[in-house]
Amino acid sequence: MSVEEDLLSIREYLPAWIEIVLEGPALDEYCAELIEVFQCSGAELLSDTSVRLFRNCLAFSELEELVARLSVQANVELLSLSLVEKRDWVADSEENWEPFEVGSFQLFPVLERKCSKYPANALFVRPGMGFGTGRHPTTAMLLECISAFQFSPNQSVLDVGTGSGILGLAAYRSAQIHGQRGEPYILGLDIDADALLNACSNRQLNGASSRSFPLIQGELDCLQIEFDIIFANLYSELLKTLSSELERCLRPSGTLLLSGILQDQREEVEENFVAKNFLVVERKDREGWCALSLRKESTVMSECIQKGKEL
Repeated sequence: MSVEEDLLSIREYLPAWIEIVLEGPALDEYCAELIEVFQCSGAELLSDTSVRLFRNCLAFSELEELVARLSVQANVELLSLSLVEKRDWVADSEENWEPFEVGSFQLFPVLERKCSKYPANALFVRPGMGFGTGRHPTTAMLLECISAFQFSPNQSVLDVGTGSGILGLAAYRSAQIHGQRGEPYILGLDIDADALLNACSNRQLNGASSRSFPLIQGELDCLQIEFDIIFANLYSELLKTLSSELERCLRPSGTLLLSGILQDQREEVEENFVAKNFLVVERKDREGWCALSLRKESTVMSECIQKGKEL
């Protein structure tokens, strides 16, 4: 069967877990990156040139978009799609990556945690059931932004679509690195129960508590409080859809870090948030992706700026 035939045969069974078989040169060297790029729950190397990815697809449109993205991925051929039973692919995923540095952090897979002494900036991530290992540019750019923050104990942080919990845990570790006596309040929010289980496991591995880093399954509209800092590593259309809710959940003068934006979609994402009283503070670009650091302006300040432009 062709990929098109595979796609149609799967349609009536969605939502379901999908097995995706890819072929290409040296796939064994960036298996973990493939997991993150395509937001998969795990991978299994078939050889150094072929890999099997596993992903939960909720709707046919989501699967069609995934196939379209895979079809244009450089040096990768999409061989087949098929239904697969859900299982824990974490152990397979752990074998495919080694420790590495991003910003001020050193990231270690669970497989590498063999001794009790690690550097103070160590982050332990168990990949597989939640998006975010730190290798993909979208996550790496936000980790670099978080590295530059000076988190204080009285600050509140929201990690939207927390996935593996890596961004929230980076905020937690950053506060420790900079010698803060207390911990910032960090909330991880995700609609995926499996991702939250992964984040919970990573929270425990990194010594964070459910008090300093609670995890909630739900959407932004379930929150009735404001935060000082918000992370959202999603994708352009979803960021635009959530822009009003993100604005509502952020305090005036608060910081919003966005990622998952393709470079050719950056301007329209920026325009969407600028129209909601956000100021672009910093842009990062890497490998076709963009991350933004925004500051929420007060309504009075925004009106002054608009009047200044008119004069």
